[in-house]
Amino acid sequence: VPLLWMQTWCLWRLLLKPHVSGRRLLWWSFRALTFAFIVSWQFSPFVLLLQATAIYSVYLVCDYSTIRTVLESIINEYAIALAAAVLVHFGSPYLLTSPFLFQLIAFKVAMSVCVWNQHTKSHKSDGNVVANRTTFRAYSCWILRRLGHVAEGLIAVAVFLLIRKACASFATAD
Repeated sequence: VPLLWMQTWCLWRLLLKPHVSGRRLLWWSFRALTFAFIVSWQFSPFVLLLQATAIYSVYLVCDYSTIRTVLESIINEYAIALAAAVLVHFGSPYLLTSPFLFQLIAFKVAMSVCVWNQHTKSHKSDGNVVANRTTFRAYSCWILRRLGHVAEGLIAVAVFLLIRKACASFATAD
């Protein structure tokens, strides 16, 4: 459990100020602690599945588009740590058929396909534009962003279910 606490603290620090540079040690710590957590406890992929799902859900539901690049990096770090753990465990079928791996792939696919969410910004009025027109534009941009988030979430769920179904014959509890 202390590894999870330290890993969560690193994750919190990474999400706290997403655009601060010079946090290389924090990224290495996050990766190393995630790897150590996966290697040390057999049920850790399920805890990390919940952690990654919570972060991704907050990103989508609360419209935190400012953390998109950090979220992509966090997913990459999860994948690196999981790949290293698979190597250390000599290709453990438990890790290779883990829902956590399927989820990481689904998130990567959804974030790669839905690139419009990172380019859509709301328009603020500068006082010189007619208020009704600016309000309509702001609402339409907000609705488009929300629809993009819904589409991204649905793509992630669909990819997860497809991968899980495709790997169901390999995922045995025996």
